[in-house]
Parts: sequence; C-alpha cells; structure tokens
Amino acid sequence: MEHDIPELRRRLAEAEQRENEAKQREIEKPPFQSSSTLAMLTYFLAWVYKQTQTRDPANADNKLRPAKIREWMGFPQEQTAV
Repeated sequence: MEHDIPELRRRLAEAEQRENEAKQREIEKPPFQSSSTLAMLTYFLAWVYKQTQTRDPANADNKLRPAKIREWMGFPQEQTAV
C-alpha cells in the first residue's frame, strides 16, 4: 500500500499536466478551426453572394431600381451645351 502512494501522486501529476495542456490548446485554438464552422461559414457566404448578385437576369428581384422614374425635360438642351 505504501509503495502505491508515489505511483498515485505521479499519475495525478500527469493527469493535471494533461489537463493544463488541453486547456492551453483550447485557448490557442483559432475561432474558425473546426471543420463544421468552416463549412457553415462557406455555405453562408456562398448564399449571401448568390442573393446579392445583380448581373444574373434570373435574379431580377434583387436588382437595384429607382422607386420612381420621371422625365428629364432639360436633357436635350444640356447635351447640346456639352
């Protein structure tokens, strides 16, 4: 029984060291390191890019258009002045 105490202390010290190293790795981990987070971010960015495209005629709902159009009465005179 007495010879087990140093062995148990050694195991406890090793376990504490492994726990501290694991905590340190968690602190040093970049925020987007996990593959699931990267996959979700990639999917979201692709979705946003697709929603904001204005050059695709199939995406006519998201095109920028004025709310009201009115005639430019002085346009011919301004063009001749140029």
